[in-house]
Amino acid sequence: MAVAGVNLRPVRRPKFWIAYAVLGLLLVSAGIGLGYELQSHPKQQSVAWSSWSPSVPGVGGVVEIASHVAGSYRLPDGEQLSRIKASYPGTAGTVDPSAPDVIRIPVTSIALASTDSTGQTSYDLLPGYPSTIEYQLCGSGPKCQISDVDGGPTAQTAQALRRQALELSLYTFRYIPEISQVLVLMPPGARGAQPQAVLMEAGGPINLLLSQPLSLSLPPGESSTATQHLVDSLTAPSFAYSYQQLFDGTYQMVLSLPR
Repeated sequence: MAVAGVNLRPVRRPKFWIAYAVLGLLLVSAGIGLGYELQSHPKQQSVAWSSWSPSVPGVGGVVEIASHVAGSYRLPDGEQLSRIKASYPGTAGTVDPSAPDVIRIPVTSIALASTDSTGQTSYDLLPGYPSTIEYQLCGSGPKCQISDVDGGPTAQTAQALRRQALELSLYTFRYIPEISQVLVLMPPGARGAQPQAVLMEAGGPINLLLSQPLSLSLPPGESSTATQHLVDSLTAPSFAYSYQQLFDGTYQMVLSLPR
């Protein structure tokens, strides 16, 4: 499946009802008959969820998922939109083949930072190894950027990358049920911009999309307005991320809303 148009969190649990409502409206506007499919054919298993599936069972399948999804998104010149590396959180560096070495740092926890009206910051720990997988999206430019030659970091490119993040998550949750969270590191933006990540959580609205064929949720080809609204609603917000060293010498990955 080639996605044109580049010329082409976890979702906070108290807000799940909002995501359900938005998702329901988007599914209706996109013409996705989820309710009809579930009610009219409750026992029908003849339609596969996807035409492709990883051949390696368990967590080992994430490498195949990364390769498959990366190859499905193309720039106008035919080049891949991004290359994708799959790992557990804790790999810093790039998948740029010109990079000398990948630097691994001992990440032992992932925290979601929130700052209240008084300026006090608190941290909520998120599940880490082995229930969280990390995908790193890398453009062909220096330090994994989407280069100007490839269309630059345009709004269309950003939309395609978000769709790619959602598709990675759906494949992962569908075929690797032991994974409960997917963290997608986006290619670097403009110079000086904070690195961004999308955090997806299994369950909730995602389960609705896992109950129907992938081609209904993300139809092949250029995304329609309704499909892109669906993608944006499920991949928002983007988190800034950084690594901070703990007293024992290990590191914590910190996700926070950009200021």
